[in-house]
Amino acid sequence: MNEEFSNKRKTSVDDLNEQLYYRKGNSISRPRREIRDRNIDLDHDFPDDELEALKKRQSKRTLPTSFFKKMFLGVLGFFILTAIVVGASFYSGTKTVSGDLISMEIIGQPLIDGGENLQLDVRIQNFNEKAVELPDLVLSYSKDSGDDGEKVFLRRSLEDIGYNDRVAEEFNIVLFGQEGAVRNIDATLEYRIDGSNAIFVKEADFEVIIRSTPTVVAVNAPTQMVRGQVFEMEVTIASNSNTIVNNNLLTIDYPSGFELLSTSPTPDAFDHIWSIPLLGDEKETFVIKGRLSALEGQGQSFGINFGKQNTQNQNEIETLLNSIIHTVDVQRPFIITDLLVNGSDDSPIAIRGGSEVQGEVTLVNTLNDALQDVSVTLRLEGNLFDQTGIRAQNGFFDSNTRTIRWDKATLPDLGLLQPGQEKNLSFTLPTVDLVGQTGSVVNPELVLRVDVSAVEINGKVQSAENLATSTVIANSDIGLITDVQHEEGLFNNYGPMPPRVNEKTSYTLNLQVTNSSNEIENAELRFFLPSYVSWTDAIAPSIERSSVDFNETTREVRWRLGTLRSGLGVSGSSPRSLSMQVEVLPSSSQSGDQISLTSDIILNGKDTFTDAQLSFRKTEVENRLGNSSETGSDGRIRN
Repeated sequence: MNEEFSNKRKTSVDDLNEQLYYRKGNSISRPRREIRDRNIDLDHDFPDDELEALKKRQSKRTLPTSFFKKMFLGVLGFFILTAIVVGASFYSGTKTVSGDLISMEIIGQPLIDGGENLQLDVRIQNFNEKAVELPDLVLSYSKDSGDDGEKVFLRRSLEDIGYNDRVAEEFNIVLFGQEGAVRNIDATLEYRIDGSNAIFVKEADFEVIIRSTPTVVAVNAPTQMVRGQVFEMEVTIASNSNTIVNNNLLTIDYPSGFELLSTSPTPDAFDHIWSIPLLGDEKETFVIKGRLSALEGQGQSFGINFGKQNTQNQNEIETLLNSIIHTVDVQRPFIITDLLVNGSDDSPIAIRGGSEVQGEVTLVNTLNDALQDVSVTLRLEGNLFDQTGIRAQNGFFDSNTRTIRWDKATLPDLGLLQPGQEKNLSFTLPTVDLVGQTGSVVNPELVLRVDVSAVEINGKVQSAENLATSTVIANSDIGLITDVQHEEGLFNNYGPMPPRVNEKTSYTLNLQVTNSSNEIENAELRFFLPSYVSWTDAIAPSIERSSVDFNETTREVRWRLGTLRSGLGVSGSSPRSLSMQVEVLPSSSQSGDQISLTSDIILNGKDTFTDAQLSFRKTEVENRLGNSSETGSDGRIRN
């Protein structure tokens, strides 16, 4: 049957080909078939059983219709589930916590005075339908005056903040900074929400302007100087608040080429850092002296900074309170001025009170043209010089202004000073005694300053102050008063009086130390006992016993005085006193003579004002009594 079906199909195909492609053949037009539904039976030229076989084979090669139905139903279910989840999320999203629904602000004064208490209120309100849980409020601000400095954090744990609840927290802080500085304060709310371990943050900030500082810094210094001229700058720091400002630091940045000569007081670190632990009602003054070596036309700037000391680095300022830049313009030196005191240009120069000071001012015209109407003024400052005996060769001393002046009226040569010409001006200054009827002179000092003015040929007036300076200080006068007693005094003495050969006699030796003007530190008194004088170890007052030593080997007596205050034993003030008992055993070789109870006595100490080591020598003390009416007061030894 299959073979027959195959032959019939081949014949039909051959006929169709002949009709389509054979040129002589007649084309056949077939009538269009009607469209029928899918259940119609198609005509076929093969048996019905072959058709059923073809249908079975076709079902194995095509996908069943139920697969597409399952896929469609799966996609439809996924879409419905997604819609349900999105809808549920949208519905529940109205009850999540949003930072945008939390209101937070910082309320406080926008202007404050540095160092004063600043009250800040942090206000929080929750507009979320759900509560803000485990909230922590953190207030932070820079400890330094800069925003990038070390931060201060103040943390507070709050109760849960429910829907529409309001919370207000008060903080009190103290801020420092320069006048006009803006300080930033930040508030951060850290919180959690139900069902999550994450920490969420809400932030707010606030700005405060420092209206004034708790301190005032003033600088007194010239703004114009001649190169090489001695420069003096005075920095004064005073409190500007009722609050005591403590743990402060002053730093001064010197310009390049500045030669530092002296500072008062001495810096605590390096040569430009001073520590001020406490600034109260009394102002603090700092004096800096030096020379400017910059070229003509250059400006030399000094940076003065004052503020709170850094707790980690004590040589740094943590919070800057005051900052000043002082600029000095360097001018061309029209004249060179030197000042010699007692033949020296050193400063300070230490002298003894009551002596005379010999001085000389030297002028040299440095210009290419002559200088006219040269005027030289020597200013005298301090409490050491005696106005009644001042002498100035070709000069005039004005007691009203405490100045010596040389000009063409007193010295015609100053009317015209040729280029390179040198002129010398001399003077003599007597100094006062350190101890007088009114008491002692405290910290005796004489400061000499030379000012010069002149007129150039073109009519330009030149003037310069402090072209040369020198300081003269007087060392304190330390002294020793001795006295010998026998029947009188603090001890019960024994032995014959007058003393006799080969018999023991005791004496009371009294020592009184005085000091005039300056405090003395590390003071010490030393002497030796002769071989015929014995140490009895009797000392008065008892408070001095621990400060007196006797070396039996060297026979040296040492009295460690320590600090001697100024004015000790002066103008009714009591001296530092010590009494001791010694015993003598005269020899026949000493018959008819007085004998020495001590060697020369040396009193040493350091003058804290002049920084000089002082020494006073007292000749050996003999056995002559202070009371001349007492028997044996002449001290001569009898046989």
